[in-house]
Amino acid sequence: MSPTADAAAAAAPPPGPGEEPVVVIKRSVITHVFFAFACAATVARAFEAGVVSSAMPRIAASLRLDYAQEGVVAAAPDYGIVPAGIIAMALFERVRARKVLVGACALPAVAAAAAALRPSYRALVAARALGGLGWGCAAVHFPAWVDARAPSKRKPLWLALLNVCLLGGILCGFAIGSAVSAPWTRLYLVEAGLMALAAVSAACFPAEIMDVARTGEAQRLLGAAAPQRSGLTKLRATLATPVVARTVGAGAFVCGTVGFVLYFIKQVAAREAPSWPTSLQTTAVSAVFVAAPIPGNLVGAYVVEKRIGGYDRLGPTLSFVSAAALGAVGCVALLPLAGPGRPWPFIALCWGFLFFGALPTPAINGVVLAASPRDAATIASGIQFAAQNLMKAIVPLVGGRVVDRVGLLLGFRSVLLACAAGYAAFALLARRAAADHVRHDPAPDDAPLEAPLCGDVA
Repeated sequence: MSPTADAAAAAAPPPGPGEEPVVVIKRSVITHVFFAFACAATVARAFEAGVVSSAMPRIAASLRLDYAQEGVVAAAPDYGIVPAGIIAMALFERVRARKVLVGACALPAVAAAAAALRPSYRALVAARALGGLGWGCAAVHFPAWVDARAPSKRKPLWLALLNVCLLGGILCGFAIGSAVSAPWTRLYLVEAGLMALAAVSAACFPAEIMDVARTGEAQRLLGAAAPQRSGLTKLRATLATPVVARTVGAGAFVCGTVGFVLYFIKQVAAREAPSWPTSLQTTAVSAVFVAAPIPGNLVGAYVVEKRIGGYDRLGPTLSFVSAAALGAVGCVALLPLAGPGRPWPFIALCWGFLFFGALPTPAINGVVLAASPRDAATIASGIQFAAQNLMKAIVPLVGGRVVDRVGLLLGFRSVLLACAAGYAAFALLARRAAADHVRHDPAPDDAPLEAPLCGDVA
């Protein structure tokens, strides 16, 4: 808790005769409660993706969907998520965070309820797209909020926990959707109820706690004379920062590759393990997707927090990201040695690739925020969110064409190797740029401050 919050709590006046005592809630308590809300809301929203994935056969049967329509339903959240990063950058410049977050939770709730009560192909696609649009704004805000509000020694862990909650919510929805034989519309009403509860909860927090504000150390470094810059100026300053642009590129390649793997891993597993029954292949693939990204995020947060000393030490953090990227390249390069009929080496290498992809996720998210201008945290988060989700749509599209042209196994390995190489190249370029990093904060003359302000970059 900050000294200011301590002083405010200590300075609360004693109650007078006949007066009720004044209850002062410590800022650190509210901060932790709001972070718990962010995690719970993330689980609630990710629950929808797991439900749709597991219940897709029931959805297709009830709505009489063909394969093309199933693909549209599966991709529908991206129709809203991709532009959400850009919209959020403008929205948070003009509207307080509480109003945006209430709307970000309410929109998926209303859309899911409408699709459940009046089910149709168009209603489901619209509900998933609108849900992605609304929740995308919240997903942009939470990392920037963690960077501004979380305890300094816990920032990497909190960023990792947000990603773990996303994966956990998908897994929870998938498990419940697979175990429950109820119509998919009932599960969708559960999602609507969870997001409605999240919207009500968001409205109960003090608006000041939810904002990403220029407070504390950032305000002292900027100074009272620093101008309030326009959103476009902040965007330009952020994109003009080489460390930010290159780190965003590394994260985008990771996200795009994971999207490609999700689309094709089951087909490849069938070719790599032809003697295994389909149920065993599905179990193995599901286990890899649980046992690689979740530990990867948590181990990466531990390394950045305990071994490096925080992601604001750009040089050491990006060296760690580069090492993880080279590990991912190594796993993909060894895939041809697995070969059809040798499933265990294939599973181990896929696990390694996903682990090394998830390992630097808290570091990548943190570096983008730490290196960006102090008045542009939400802008930087929006850029990163938009780039990652755009690549998640592009890589499977391009990768599918490569697979069609050269075959499943060769195409799968070639796309993974190209993406892993792109991930490593951007990570190494970002590490190289860290030594000369200058943070483009607003100065009284609106010129960049000519001194590194992001901690140890050696």
